[in-house]
Amino acid sequence: MSQKDKKYFYLYSAFLVLFLLITNEFYTYHETLKINQYDGRSYFKISEFSFSYSDNIPFHHAQRFFLPFIIGILGDFFDIDNFMLFRSLSIFFILIVIFIHINLLVELKINFKDSIISTTLIFLNPYLFRYFISVPTMINDLFFVLGLYLFLYAILIDNKFLLLSLIVSLLSRQTGLFVFIALLYLCFYKKLYKTSFLSLIIFCIVLFLSNHYA
Repeated sequence: MSQKDKKYFYLYSAFLVLFLLITNEFYTYHETLKINQYDGRSYFKISEFSFSYSDNIPFHHAQRFFLPFIIGILGDFFDIDNFMLFRSLSIFFILIVIFIHINLLVELKINFKDSIISTTLIFLNPYLFRYFISVPTMINDLFFVLGLYLFLYAILIDNKFLLLSLIVSLLSRQTGLFVFIALLYLCFYKKLYKTSFLSLIIFCIVLFLSNHYA
């Protein structure tokens, strides 16, 4: 993209974000339950009962305790409504994903037309950003999306983000295991042995914590 095209692309992206926020539904916690988003109920329970969250919560949900646990601690410390924190952090993570998405397209020198099309399809997808804004208790899934974006950025642009992408992916969902496997393969292929060793340590720590506290 030329500098002029980049300017138009940034303006268009900002317009899409603004359009997304203005036209989106903002459900309350009880409204999210009425549309059968019961996974979010488990995460919300973790935030409400940060030190006894595993009671009456499915084991695979309890393993994803990290973000809801932190939200519960922050809510108690600053006396802020937990659901408001869920929503605020969800919007914050969405903005980070958007920032990475835009930078990927620019640094990979994707042409203006394809950048506009891909950005529109992703930003306005009803099952991505719109969903997480409406149902912020599903923040773990959004955090996993962020982990995937970081991993993609690490592979294509800067390997320094590999470990961060692994941490985010593993802390969000058990499916972060696939990121771990892909990372190990990449590290051995590129002879990044130090990174592969550190990734093994991170994986073991997260595995221990998720099973010990669930």
